[in-house]
Amino acid sequence: MSVVDVSAYFAGVDPLAETKTVIWRPVTATTVIKVGQPVCYDSDCVHDVQERTVNPSARGADYAEGSQNFSGRLFVVEEPLTANLMSWAGIVAKLGSKAGADGDTIVIYVPKEGAIVPVYTDEYCYADRTILGIRDGEADVTYPGRPIGVAMEDIDRATTDGLVWMKFHNFIYDNQNEALEVDDEANAVNVIGVHKINVKFIQTSGQCSALHIKAESSLGATSAYKGLAFYAEAIVSGTVASHVTGAGVRLTISGGTPAEYLMGFQAYLKEDTAVAMTSAQRVAALSLGLQVTHDVTANCLSFIHLENNGAQTPDAFIQVGLIGEMGGARCTEAAVVDGDSDWTIPIRDNNHVYYLRAFADDQVS
Repeated sequence: MSVVDVSAYFAGVDPLAETKTVIWRPVTATTVIKVGQPVCYDSDCVHDVQERTVNPSARGADYAEGSQNFSGRLFVVEEPLTANLMSWAGIVAKLGSKAGADGDTIVIYVPKEGAIVPVYTDEYCYADRTILGIRDGEADVTYPGRPIGVAMEDIDRATTDGLVWMKFHNFIYDNQNEALEVDDEANAVNVIGVHKINVKFIQTSGQCSALHIKAESSLGATSAYKGLAFYAEAIVSGTVASHVTGAGVRLTISGGTPAEYLMGFQAYLKEDTAVAMTSAQRVAALSLGLQVTHDVTANCLSFIHLENNGAQTPDAFIQVGLIGEMGGARCTEAAVVDGDSDWTIPIRDNNHVYYLRAFADDQVS
């Protein structure tokens, strides 16, 4: 029986890790890099790897975008800065003859999903839990501005900076600076999902979800209207020629005989028994906001709109006028309910207008 040499499997470098040789040229020339620290490509440079800005084979003509001569963007790295976080290059694996000084030829671990490498950090790390990242002006791998990986051992590096094993992980991070762009060709009619999830469940019981997001905050971190688990923002700067929805949810029932609840969208707020809600300012399962600064056509200032497509009996249309405090909404129509029209909400169906009046607690008999 042959003897297998397994020594390579116990070496201090993950076989998955891949390396690349680059040139260290920091923005601050006196900055010295260390093994384990992160670097980013000089993605806005206008020179080749030898820092020439002219093409020696073209009689000294200046390099131009698209000429494939800006090799500096492939091989010249610098410290993490706001302008280059989207051009994250990797972790320093080996220094050259200049010991990490300006102009040194260094070797870096390139980001490869699942590869485990040593990184220099200032964080208290927990195995398989602590997300590590890079930030503007931070020499170490630290808490994320841009996340790059997850710690793979329990160790306190918050007291004194040092090395920790980190697994590279590809978090979704599409340009913190300028937005990525989709081509504007005239025939580009439909762009259905830059990031797309398309799942078909064939299970017959249990729970299923194409996307599950869970976010926890044990220290009361403020989301400030941004959404703790999920936040979506859509901006239209051109003239709207058709329907535009900031975020859409549709449930289509195409078979069977439903016997349970059917909800196109559900919002649920739950108070845990360990939490005292008596001092909460405002509590709502669903909060809707609307801000329009110009006059619009009839029925456009709608908080809730049930659209009747003719297939069912018309239900209700609720239109709220000027929003007051939490006590109610001021009615904009000349309607009188019990001699007072200040705090009423018109409720419309196809043929009639009804008015819902808000009473103070001491007015209710």
